[in-house]
Amino acid sequence: MNDNFDNVPSSDEEIKNPKAILSKKTIIIATSIIVVVLLAVLIIFGTTSSEKPLTVHELLEVAERYLLDRNYEQALVEFIRVIEVDPLEPRGYTGAADAYVGQGRIDDAIAILERGLEVLPGNAEIITMLDSLRPEEEKAEHEPEDEDEIEDEYESLFDRLANKLIELYLSSGYEAVIVEMHSASLKNKINILFANLGKESLIYNKRVDIGCGLYKINEDIFVYIGDYDDLNRSGNGIWLWVDTDSNSHYIYTGSWTNNLPNGDGKTVRVNDESKIERREGHTYALVVTMVGTFVDGLYDGPFNIKWLMCNGHTHNWDVTAEDGIFIVIDSQEWNDSILGYCTECEASKGGNDNIVSVMGF
Repeated sequence: MNDNFDNVPSSDEEIKNPKAILSKKTIIIATSIIVVVLLAVLIIFGTTSSEKPLTVHELLEVAERYLLDRNYEQALVEFIRVIEVDPLEPRGYTGAADAYVGQGRIDDAIAILERGLEVLPGNAEIITMLDSLRPEEEKAEHEPEDEDEIEDEYESLFDRLANKLIELYLSSGYEAVIVEMHSASLKNKINILFANLGKESLIYNKRVDIGCGLYKINEDIFVYIGDYDDLNRSGNGIWLWVDTDSNSHYIYTGSWTNNLPNGDGKTVRVNDESKIERREGHTYALVVTMVGTFVDGLYDGPFNIKWLMCNGHTHNWDVTAEDGIFIVIDSQEWNDSILGYCTECEASKGGNDNIVSVMGF
């Protein structure tokens, strides 16, 4: 005898109307399908919405923070993660070595650097740090035989660095370059390059489409990304300075000839609000934009000046400069309400002999 009652009609109406039974079955089947689909969607999204792994750049930022805070144990963990994710990133090895040194584990620092040289033979950063840690009697065993070989290693390091800055600029704009300039890893590389190559400018112009240069002016480092004619900046390019100890930066973007800003261009100065000396009753320019013409690096010709103030207001003026000196502006608003804390802004009030040029020239 069949004890399965699943298909037994449950009411007189269903006995009289077989279609009601079919309709009920259809609803049950459809409901089951919907439940299965919803479960599948939940499973898919549950597995794909998990936390996205950190990039090498993000891992380095975390590791550098721990290092700066002297949390050497956690810094070491993060630098080892960098090595695991990207064995070709030299800062993974030098950062881990910094963490070991912070713990007084010099032998371990040397070991991780030697491991790095196995993956990156001839890497200038790793070699430099190894030389600083090895006992004097061991250094002679590891010194390159040829001075040209040493210079080639540093030149190769610069080529990789320049290409990285170019790719960041082309893919994400100058903002990405500014972020990179703040990284401890890049600052370390730049210091190593200038210390060991003994040059005031490092120029990479091996690409057909665009070049990159690092320029040391006094103690400031400027980055140029743009067109070159041999070793001269010529065509269009961006000139960038970053205060690595704050959020201030300066940009010139525009035309270049004879290795100088010449023609139409724009300067932008971003001031770190926390670094501005405040005066009661004054507002302060956080972003100063000046658009006009330049001759041999000097402001020369008509300019539009725009200040974005700390209170969200903006001020605009159309002014004229001659050979870097701005003509006096007869404006009560200009004279009474603004203090910008940047060379261009103070000088552009006119009435003095301050010669204003693109920063670095």
